[in-house]
Amino acid sequence: AAFAEGLEAGGHGFWFGPLESPYGAHLVVVTEREDARLPELAAVRGAVRELWREEAEERGFREALRALRAEHPVDDRRSVE
Repeated sequence: AAFAEGLEAGGHGFWFGPLESPYGAHLVVVTEREDARLPELAAVRGAVRELWREEAEERGFREALRALRAEHPVDDRRSVE
Protein backbone atom coordinates (compact mmCIF):
# COMPACT_ATOMS: atom_id res chain seq x y z
CA ALA A 1 0.00 0.00 0.00
CA ALA A 2 2.82 2.40 0.83
CA PHE A 3 4.44 1.71 -2.55
CA ALA A 4 1.18 2.46 -4.41
CA GLU A 5 0.69 5.64 -2.39
CA GLY A 6 4.25 6.69 -3.21
CA LEU A 7 3.59 6.15 -6.91
CA GLU A 8 0.45 8.25 -6.69
CA ALA A 9 2.28 11.05 -4.88
CA GLY A 10 5.31 10.96 -7.17
CA GLY A 11 5.74 12.97 -10.32
CA HIS A 12 5.28 12.08 -13.94
CA GLY A 13 8.21 11.77 -16.33
CA PHE A 14 11.10 11.98 -13.86
CA TRP A 15 12.79 9.68 -11.38
CA PHE A 16 11.76 9.74 -7.72
CA GLY A 17 12.04 7.60 -4.64
CA PRO A 18 13.26 5.50 -3.08
CA LEU A 19 9.95 3.76 -2.50
CA GLU A 20 9.88 0.75 -0.18
CA SER A 21 8.16 -2.51 -1.14
CA PRO A 22 8.41 -6.07 0.15
CA TYR A 23 11.18 -6.52 -2.46
CA GLY A 24 13.34 -3.64 -1.26
CA ALA A 25 13.84 0.02 -2.14
CA HIS A 26 13.10 1.28 -5.65
CA LEU A 27 13.79 4.36 -7.72
CA VAL A 28 10.85 4.86 -10.04
CA VAL A 29 9.96 6.84 -13.15
CA VAL A 30 6.32 6.94 -14.25
CA THR A 31 6.15 7.32 -18.01
CA GLU A 32 2.43 6.71 -18.48
CA ARG A 33 -0.70 6.65 -16.34
CA GLU A 34 -4.02 5.10 -17.17
CA ASP A 35 -7.20 5.42 -15.15
CA ALA A 36 -8.47 2.20 -13.61
CA ARG A 37 -11.47 0.68 -15.36
CA LEU A 38 -13.46 -2.51 -15.38
CA PRO A 39 -12.78 -4.50 -18.52
CA GLU A 40 -15.58 -5.49 -20.87
CA LEU A 41 -16.83 -9.04 -20.31
CA ALA A 42 -15.79 -10.01 -23.83
CA ALA A 43 -12.18 -9.13 -22.98
CA VAL A 44 -12.05 -11.40 -19.92
CA ARG A 45 -14.63 -14.07 -20.74
CA GLY A 46 -12.04 -16.78 -21.48
CA ALA A 47 -10.08 -16.13 -18.29
CA VAL A 48 -13.27 -16.06 -16.20
CA ARG A 49 -14.47 -19.32 -17.77
CA GLU A 50 -11.11 -21.01 -17.10
CA LEU A 51 -11.02 -19.80 -13.49
CA TRP A 52 -14.59 -21.02 -12.96
CA ARG A 53 -13.69 -24.44 -14.45
CA GLU A 54 -10.60 -24.74 -12.22
CA GLU A 55 -12.57 -23.83 -9.10
CA ALA A 56 -15.38 -26.27 -9.99
CA GLU A 57 -12.82 -29.03 -10.55
CA GLU A 58 -11.16 -28.27 -7.19
CA ARG A 59 -14.56 -28.30 -5.43
CA GLY A 60 -15.41 -31.64 -7.03
CA PHE A 61 -12.07 -33.11 -5.96
CA ARG A 62 -12.52 -31.91 -2.36
CA GLU A 63 -16.08 -33.28 -2.24
CA ALA A 64 -14.99 -36.67 -3.63
CA LEU A 65 -12.11 -36.83 -1.16
CA ARG A 66 -14.44 -35.93 1.73
CA ALA A 67 -16.85 -38.71 0.65
CA LEU A 68 -14.02 -41.27 0.42
CA ARG A 69 -12.72 -40.30 3.86
CA ALA A 70 -16.23 -40.68 5.32
CA GLU A 71 -16.66 -44.06 3.69
CA HIS A 72 -13.15 -45.34 4.50
CA PRO A 73 -11.87 -43.84 7.76
CA VAL A 74 -8.14 -44.05 8.25
CA ASP A 75 -6.49 -44.63 11.60
CA ASP A 76 -3.18 -42.88 11.19
CA ARG A 77 -1.88 -43.80 14.64
CA ARG A 78 1.25 -45.85 14.26
CA SER A 79 1.53 -48.99 16.33
CA VAL A 80 4.74 -49.38 18.27
CA GLU A 81 5.78 -52.92 19.07
